[in-house]
Amino acid sequence: MNSPTLSPEVTAEIHPLDAEKKGIENKNVVKIVSRRGEIKARVSITKRSP
Repeated sequence: MNSPTLSPEVTAEIHPLDAEKKGIENKNVVKIVSRRGEIKARVSITKRSP
């Protein structure tokens, strides 16, 4: 089992197909918004995300 690694900044994982649909590239900074608030995060494109 892999142990998680700490990141010095907030990151968000996104599946390659979803990133392509939204025009997001690896390491872009995106704003994620919900009705509870928003956050900026650096993107990590990975197939690990469903």
